[in-house]
Amino acid sequence: MLLGQDPIFEEVLLNPKILAMAEIMCGKGAILSQLTSSVRGKGAGALMIHADQNWTPAPFPVHNQMATFCWACDDFTRDGGATRVIPGTHVHRRHPNPQEMAAAEGAIATECPAGSVAFWDGSIWHGNWKRTVPGRRVVVHMTYARMSLRPVENYGFLGEDWLKDKPYQMRVLLGREDFLESADNAIADSEIRERTLGWSQT
Repeated sequence: MLLGQDPIFEEVLLNPKILAMAEIMCGKGAILSQLTSSVRGKGAGALMIHADQNWTPAPFPVHNQMATFCWACDDFTRDGGATRVIPGTHVHRRHPNPQEMAAAEGAIATECPAGSVAFWDGSIWHGNWKRTVPGRRVVVHMTYARMSLRPVENYGFLGEDWLKDKPYQMRVLLGREDFLESADNAIADSEIRERTLGWSQT
């Protein structure tokens, strides 16, 4: 949730080349889904292989639903923990199974100098290599999504007082039991995170 913390993040988000690719990949009117960063030091483990299109069950739509851009703030190398992608996996139109996640067959490193931007669509399988060299891997992550991936009406004004005597399903329908559109970093709550990911793939 970096937007609003410093003007530099507005510049990153509104970079004309990135916006052009976001429109090509997610259509006109694409919206910001997430703006975050990661800092990983020596010894940080590998990130499991996955597809970012977590909110879409298989088979994924033919039209791409989201795109992730990673702005490398230091050189991307395999030993430095660069993102690893498995080319061609977007054609599977599904999430990798546990065996495919563990094998990571065909994965390649996105090696590039600091200041570069690596990006992929929501269907491509990717993760990152573990970092084995000194220093830190610092990345700004931007995810854009099709504008249709949000509700027409926003009921955020209905607070906890209104909800207190309502059935649990009302909380679910209003998005109060997942971490999407969270203003308080609910993704940090492991129970909420696992529930959200589990629901999204049904």
